Amino acid sequence: RLLTLFFVFFPLALNGKIKEAITLANRVLAIQPDPRPAPEYGGHKISHDPVPLIRDYDYEEIIEKDFPDFVDAAGMDAIKVLIDQYGNYIKHSDVNRESSSKDDYSEIWRSAIEDHSQNHKYGIRDMLVTGVRDACERLLTNHPDQIESLLTELESRKLLIFQRLVLHLLRLFPKGSEKKITQLLMNREEFGDKQRLTHEYFMLAE
Repeated sequence: RLLTLFFVFFPLALNGKIKEAITLANRVLAIQPDPRPAPEYGGHKISHDPVPLIRDYDYEEIIEKDFPDFVDAAGMDAIKVLIDQYGNYIKHSDVNRESSSKDDYSEIWRSAIEDHSQNHKYGIRDMLVTGVRDACERLLTNHPDQIESLLTELESRKLLIFQRLVLHLLRLFPKGSEKKITQLLMNREEFGDKQRLTHEYFMLAE
């Protein structure tokens, strides 16, 4: 039934009914907690990985094959669907997680935002990162004037992966953002903690 909804929301977007399409897209691509009870080790609950409502294979097919046209039709609103679902994945992945934490430990399981031999492809979480990246790059390739609003949206999400994505996009689309690039590279919070310096930081600094 959910896949049937997908074949409804996509034509809606192409026909200009963006709001309705976004609502359905969030339903089809929703991430939920694994319904199994979380096991306990040493008094701490260890969450199972969150799961989509549809098969992983279908999830990946939608993101890779259908989402690009959805981005063309819905722009930033389409990207927010994937950003929201990544946030849900992180929220549901750790029952002990503090809601204000920006840590998603992406520097461990995703060495680079771009395709890289050291990336650990790990199910839905990795699909969402790649999907957000590709959607952002597609939007800025077609609409470079939207970079400021896109970066503002990403920075508002706090999680480390989105801060890394900002650096990645600035490297690919630097025109007009030179001042911001300098400010980020000189950011004391980022620069002062060498353990938090990411691959994207060094790539942008080159």
